[in-house]
Amino acid sequence: MKKLVGILLLIILWGQVSFGSSGYIELENRSGYYIPIKSAVEKLGGEVKFNAKKKTIHLSLNGIDLEYAFDTGTYLVEDKVYRSMEDFILLKGTAYMSSSLFSAIFNESIGLEEQSIKPPLIAHGGGAFDGVRITNSKEAILASLRQGINVIEIDFLRTSDHKYVLGHDWGTVRSIYQPSNSFTDYDHYTSLRTERFSALGLDDLVELMGQHIHMRIITDVKDSNVEFLSHVAYHFPDYIERFIPQIYDFEEFEVAKGLGFEDIIYTMYKVYKTDNMMIDFVKSNELYAVTFAESRARPSFLKRLNEIGVSTYVHTINSEEKYYELKSLGATGVYTDFLYGPIN
Repeated sequence: MKKLVGILLLIILWGQVSFGSSGYIELENRSGYYIPIKSAVEKLGGEVKFNAKKKTIHLSLNGIDLEYAFDTGTYLVEDKVYRSMEDFILLKGTAYMSSSLFSAIFNESIGLEEQSIKPPLIAHGGGAFDGVRITNSKEAILASLRQGINVIEIDFLRTSDHKYVLGHDWGTVRSIYQPSNSFTDYDHYTSLRTERFSALGLDDLVELMGQHIHMRIITDVKDSNVEFLSHVAYHFPDYIERFIPQIYDFEEFEVAKGLGFEDIIYTMYKVYKTDNMMIDFVKSNELYAVTFAESRARPSFLKRLNEIGVSTYVHTINSEEKYYELKSLGATGVYTDFLYGPIN
């Protein structure tokens, strides 16, 4: 019944579509930015066609064709089918597309400096799912994507057979899945299941990234970070731009850069650095962001980082009141387990 009502509402809205020419928008119940499809594509020399009968929209730009079906929430790119109910919307007679997906597919910043726009929310440990945090599970990741959060922080563990899986720590994994046998090798780990959660290996995550091409992953590797980054760079070179490594000490920066990672976050939770030490480092090294605990989010420190022009994130924040307080102090955003929806 809900699907039927949704389709009927879509038909009503579709009959009123007149593609707008206004700039990008933010929505109260979505995270990120949306652009008017027709004006953006045509401004860049592309073409947009829509079929009112089939309720589809076809975009052609930079030699890439995309067709989206509003009634099924699926889109076709280069003969591959993807599903998203969040990236295409109709609002007041105008069709919009999420800027992150637009940039990922067409490699265009649409003249709005999209690359400089950092997300306000980062899903911590995959984001909470069904009330449980830091599961790093497939279900948690997909739930974050459904909420419009496309930048997701993931914890990685190295298995006994020297492969990588998604997990915060072995104790947390045991409490979630309650395995009856040894599970620290790759094959056993990736077979862990409950009624709510599915464990993933790094290979599984990359496959998921292939299905959701605007998803980016922030890495959190407690041990042997450089070895992990080297593994990703060697085995998944086509995905390296979509990984955002967190580094834990200054010397890791040049290593990560040398491996080919462009966007790098310095996280301050592991190795203590004074405010002055961080300021000096940030001045001479271009970072995607600096992230730190709430205890380090002092107004004076945030102000100094903002004056340099570096983005800042605070972890782990699950209160809207605290989120807005940190934003008012100049923080770019937060790592969060539970915050979704009306956050801008």
